[in-house]
Amino acid sequence: MILVGASYASAAVAYGLLALLLALSRQSRGQGRWLLEAVIATAVWGVAIVATLIWQDEVPSKVGLSADALRNLSWTLCLLRALPDTGWRGTQRLLSIGAVALGVAGIVLALLDDDRVAMALLGSAIVGCMTVEQIFRNSTAEQKQILRPFLWTVCAILAYDLFVFSNALLVHVIDPNLWAARGLVAAVAVPVLVVAAKRHPDWTQTLFISRQVVFYSTTLTGVGLYLLAMAFAGAIIRQSSGQWGGPVQFGFFVAALIVLGVALSSARLRSTGRMFITKHFYRNRYEYRDEWLRLIRTLSARGEELPLDQRSIMALANIIESPGGQIWLNKGSGTYEPFAAWHDEFPHEEFQAQSALVRFLRDVQWVVDSAEYESDPELYNHVFSDRPSDLPPRSLLIPLFHQHELLGFARLIRPDRLKQLNYEDHDLLKTAGRQVAAFLAHDLAMEQLAETRQFEAYNKLSAFVMHDLKNLLSQQALLVENATKHRHRPEFIDDVIKTVDHGVQRMRRLLRQLERDSVQLREQRVELNALLHETIAGFVRDAKIRIAFTPSHPVWVNAQPDRLASVLGHVIANARDASAEGGAVEIQLGQRDGRALIEVRDHGEGMSEEFIRRRLFKPFDTTKGSSGMGIGVYQARDVIRSLGGEIEVQSRVGSGTLVSILLPIAHSVADRHASGVVG
Repeated sequence: MILVGASYASAAVAYGLLALLLALSRQSRGQGRWLLEAVIATAVWGVAIVATLIWQDEVPSKVGLSADALRNLSWTLCLLRALPDTGWRGTQRLLSIGAVALGVAGIVLALLDDDRVAMALLGSAIVGCMTVEQIFRNSTAEQKQILRPFLWTVCAILAYDLFVFSNALLVHVIDPNLWAARGLVAAVAVPVLVVAAKRHPDWTQTLFISRQVVFYSTTLTGVGLYLLAMAFAGAIIRQSSGQWGGPVQFGFFVAALIVLGVALSSARLRSTGRMFITKHFYRNRYEYRDEWLRLIRTLSARGEELPLDQRSIMALANIIESPGGQIWLNKGSGTYEPFAAWHDEFPHEEFQAQSALVRFLRDVQWVVDSAEYESDPELYNHVFSDRPSDLPPRSLLIPLFHQHELLGFARLIRPDRLKQLNYEDHDLLKTAGRQVAAFLAHDLAMEQLAETRQFEAYNKLSAFVMHDLKNLLSQQALLVENATKHRHRPEFIDDVIKTVDHGVQRMRRLLRQLERDSVQLREQRVELNALLHETIAGFVRDAKIRIAFTPSHPVWVNAQPDRLASVLGHVIANARDASAEGGAVEIQLGQRDGRALIEVRDHGEGMSEEFIRRRLFKPFDTTKGSSGMGIGVYQARDVIRSLGGEIEVQSRVGSGTLVSILLPIAHSVADRHASGVVG
């Protein structure tokens, strides 16, 4: 009797507390009152059975069986009202009539001490299970998602009653052991009912249930069920193993406890359990419709205040209320270059496609949390152990995927009040990252298309210029030809011929230069000291600037002299324009890493890192207004790269600029023989 009393007392206490919690948090109207009534009926059921045990020491009693009928009726009516406006009113009405009839019959038969009360209680349990089946059949996917924990829990309680009373009909008596366990079965269901009430939008208003409480109570229940299963399995082993049953049973229990200890100590298993509970028993943390509309509004806003690259960072930062961040993008070169910064310092470092950070983001596709990495580096396979600077403290890394390729990644400043990221944060940030990547990829494609169109227009302009020059050249040639027929004024005609001939020669040279840009000219060995002296000679007459050239021993490269001289002249001219009046432009010639090195340094205002990476080498983007075409620096880099070299620019605002031109050295045949290399 003590076990029976403890079982039903636990049910009475559990459902009494649940009733109090629902009464304090439920809405004044709606379906929440049906759940409250069913919970109160169950609490009364537990109290009634405990009371009859104390007063009459009888199991089961008339009062207990009557309370059973009332409890089953309350739960069935709660189920029938759980799903509004489903279009199954006819079935709902029939089940309601059946439930009420069986409930009244059960109460009456219990009070009359009729043996048919077990049949009535069995019928009420069957009607309750049929109601669960009808709800699943007639509900939508969204309604099933909300109601599933509640329905399965109530169905389990009623199914156990079905087992108890069907067994009573077979043996003509209610098994006291099965009867005693009913209170404990009902009490175990309370945590799930609490979570189900939390999920339903019309059952509670301000009810709060800690995820930790649900997790640990669920874990405790799972451990209990596991130990019961192991005890049952151990009993079977003992019975079937003869004289070795005891040692085998003991070994089995030790192995079971080891498995349980490993499972409970696994951080990954605990994380999976928390994620499962949060996904299936709690409402979503975010209003996804509002979050998505805000993201699209931010990305689609006009660019008067912020360009798209900075709006992209802001769109991601708004999700977690981050104060700022940075973005790296791969523009096709295989290197992830600094692209943008918003309320943060513009980044300097680049990441190769095979770097540990890029490979991790590309392969795992996770949102990387610095706080989580600090607490559990093993979760990230210690990917940042070699380069901790890749993941600074208080930062989040979000991969930006476009068409299954890692277009880039964003690094956000982690807000101090942000707790540990859950699955919703990860899913939303990754999905938002894909949308941001789509906008950025579209913007880059449009930028490349615009550059292509500008080059097309530039080529057309060159064709028009050449056409006009040809016409002018033909006219002047005709003038020379006609002038030779009228030599009656020798002094005048001689001057005309000289002037026109000079113009013809200049225009032919210009025409040849324009034509050379469209064909690949043959390279030759060029000595850089002589070429630099020749190029600098054109600037010596400028009194506003001083050119300081530090020559070197002869350095030879393979190049087209005219084009290389044009590049050097452009770089020196830019240095001259950046220097203040009376300033100096320093030019040095040497070698570095086996390549020829030309350095041009000025002491002007300098440039920011963002300007160098975003605008300096961008074609048709000039800071000289209408006097510049914005093609010089782009063309200079293109020429140097075509020779196998590279241009490097180092600059700081207020500290001047250093332009370094690196070119492969062209060794002579004698040099190659001397070094043991025969061409």
